[in-house]
Amino acid sequence: QKKAELELAQKNELIHTIICNIPIGIAAHTMDTKKLLFANDSLKKMFGCKKAGDVGEEEIKKIFFAPLRQNQAKGENTKRTSKKVSQRDIIHKGEKGVTTFMHLTHIFLYGQNTVVTTATDNTKIVQATDEAKRQSRLYALLSNIDKAIVHNRLSDQLLLDIPMILNKYGQFHFSWVGLYDEIEDVFKPIATMGMENVLEENGQQRSFVLGPGIREGKPLIVNNLQAADEYVPWKEEAVGQGFCSCGLFPFSFKGKLLGLIAAYSTDDCSFTAKEIDLFKEVTHDLSFAFQSYEEANLRALLQKEMIGKNYELQALIEASPLAIFELDQEGCVQSIWNQAAEKMFGYKKQEVVGKKLPIVPKEKIGEFKKLVSRVLKGESLSNIELTRRRKDGSSINIMLATAPLYDHHKNIIGVMAIISDITQQKRIINRISENEQNIKRLFYQTIESMSFIVETKDPYTSGHQKRVAKLASSISRQMGMDDGQRNILDLASVIHDIGKIYIPQSILSKPGNLTEIEFSLIKLHPESSYQILKNIDFPWPIAEIVLQHHERLDGSGYPKGLQDQDILIEAKILAVADVMEAMSSHRPYRPASGIEKALEEIRKHRGKRYEPAVVDAAEKVFKENKFVF
Repeated sequence: QKKAELELAQKNELIHTIICNIPIGIAAHTMDTKKLLFANDSLKKMFGCKKAGDVGEEEIKKIFFAPLRQNQAKGENTKRTSKKVSQRDIIHKGEKGVTTFMHLTHIFLYGQNTVVTTATDNTKIVQATDEAKRQSRLYALLSNIDKAIVHNRLSDQLLLDIPMILNKYGQFHFSWVGLYDEIEDVFKPIATMGMENVLEENGQQRSFVLGPGIREGKPLIVNNLQAADEYVPWKEEAVGQGFCSCGLFPFSFKGKLLGLIAAYSTDDCSFTAKEIDLFKEVTHDLSFAFQSYEEANLRALLQKEMIGKNYELQALIEASPLAIFELDQEGCVQSIWNQAAEKMFGYKKQEVVGKKLPIVPKEKIGEFKKLVSRVLKGESLSNIELTRRRKDGSSINIMLATAPLYDHHKNIIGVMAIISDITQQKRIINRISENEQNIKRLFYQTIESMSFIVETKDPYTSGHQKRVAKLASSISRQMGMDDGQRNILDLASVIHDIGKIYIPQSILSKPGNLTEIEFSLIKLHPESSYQILKNIDFPWPIAEIVLQHHERLDGSGYPKGLQDQDILIEAKILAVADVMEAMSSHRPYRPASGIEKALEEIRKHRGKRYEPAVVDAAEKVFKENKFVF
């Protein structure tokens, strides 16, 4: 008896030491008297306490007794049939104004008249998630404005679209675009989003006189709208609607001020260096867009009026910012080679007239001959992207429009070509593609980092998630799932145990059997994983798949006891892959069972716990495809 008592005392001391020192706040209080029984050091640090007893009763009542009060308010009793686990997220503000984001788990031990509460500091996770959302929002805003610049052919339509893009992707719920009236020296709004009813005043279009900085092309940033000394358009209306900061960003074309973009935010100091740089890039792209639109409009005009009065056509050709030249049936340059062509390609008119077109690289000669052949057969071509060569040997991206030339008998005698330089436009398109690739790469790096977090916490299962992902991918391929579903399953598998970061390492690597409380903590990891992932804006149900990976067809799983029709197919595959890998691998508390034992386990519970189609596919993967981890 003494030996048993000694062992029990040693175990109690060990458990007490672990609870006191783990980096998770733990407290216990009675259900009836609400008396605080215990609070470990980690909890005291979270609340800024320096010694035992510093955690005040009022703070404990306000935060930790809340779920008990809620249960009582709903008329629930404290019998064993009542809720055993309750979870919630709170925001705690300390005495010095420091905000801490906490995740609380209340475990109701009804037989002992006790509630055990764990508190985890999620501040860094929340901050990292917010920063990732912010970066994604900025990338989406720039990408969609650049797409509008590339695809819109009319500048006025683009300006009408910008406030909508700022509202949808930038979360600037009040924005407007105005054009500068050089004669009246005012800015006149032409499009707004968020407060459309303020476009007019006393039946007249509103206009604004802004300072010399704006007229010189300098942005105006106001991070405290209510206290701003500068005159800001719609200041009173914006403050009345709850907006706290704004930014005014002018844009120009060929050194001439054209207008400005204004964006208002409900947050103080919303315009950081990153937001300011983004708007500067947007206004720069708008300036280029006006040049592109001017060229596009002129190109359309020339294409429609190509057969016209010779003198008028010659004047237009020479004044055009587009390269225009004429070729005969043999591909030699004729009398038309305008100044824009000289500037664009570097060849003077006297250097090319009567000679083969010099701008075609040797490797593109076959392509050039095919185009000329099509035009000489009477075909007109437009919007053809090509690569050509300047006199200095450098490459240039061009957009070609071409049509046949006729004599007075309507016989085709040559080819007229109109070319615009789209090198800079191609750079914008490539940048959009690079931004999308960067976002995708950042997304996958984030997933890898999440997986690494779990492995560093539980070294005994290092590589478990990746091995599960490998097996799940093979099973889904065997089942004939498409690439999209397999990709979703792969991402969910790689981070399905992310919630284990909340579980003490001593429990994860414990060599013996787990106690009831320890196993209860282990069973919380799907819900913890879901809480981490649910606020990340995945385009797929990653969080739901991870939440369900321990559910079983017969309802015997956890955390919600879902049954067959309520469980996602991806979660059913992940469940089988997880069991197979776990039984095939060594653990601190037992040796590996091997592949055959694992297959025997899933066959035994086929149709009860595990989806039959998934079990059958898993057997084929190992038996026919010779799968190895």
